[in-house]
Order: sequence, then C-alpha cells, then structure tokens
Amino acid sequence: MNDQVMSMLLQQIAWNSPAILVLVVGLLIALVTLSRHPLPSILTMIGCGLMLLSRLSFILFNYTLMQGERGIDAESMRLFFSIGNTALGAIGLALLVAAIFVGRSIPASTISERNF
Repeated sequence: MNDQVMSMLLQQIAWNSPAILVLVVGLLIALVTLSRHPLPSILTMIGCGLMLLSRLSFILFNYTLMQGERGIDAESMRLFFSIGNTALGAIGLALLVAAIFVGRSIPASTISERNF
C-alpha cells in the first residue's frame, strides 16, 4: 500500500470519526435502555447500526477505489454505491426518528383541551 493511499484512508477515518463516535454511543445507550424501553431501543440500535454500516462501507468503498483495481467501471460502481449508501443512511435516520415517537401516548389533558 503506498503512502498516499494510506494517508487518504486515515484522513477519511478522521473526517468520519465524530459521526462514528456518536453512532457507537447511540448503540450503547440503546443497549443500556433496552429493558426499560424495548421498542425504541431496538429501533435505535437498528437505525444507528445501519448508519454506522453506511459510514464504514463508504470508507471501505473509497479505499477500494483508491487501490486502483483495474477492470472495473469505477463511475458505474460509484453511482450504484452512492445510491445504495444514501438509501441505507436514510432508512437508518427514519428508524431513529421513529424511535423518538414510538410508544408515546397523548396525555389526557391534551385531548380534553382539543375538544373545547
């Protein structure tokens, strides 16, 4: 592996490390609260896991492209990977949003205020 490729790989890891750290912490918090809030925790774990997979696969994909494999259509691969990676991240984010609201009930006072 040449030094330039290794430098770019480490740079991508550094750029993505804040998001990776937040996602790992989210996974750990969801794991800790699993017994108290099972459904939100499961949704959070799946969502954070998908977003983490999206980040790590992006780094690995770029590393593979930097290696300069011959015989592959890099532009087509980049297009399909980008679409899939974006979809994976969007699904993960949707699950995190769902985890925020799942299992919540409307307080009785709110219901009676709406029926004035």
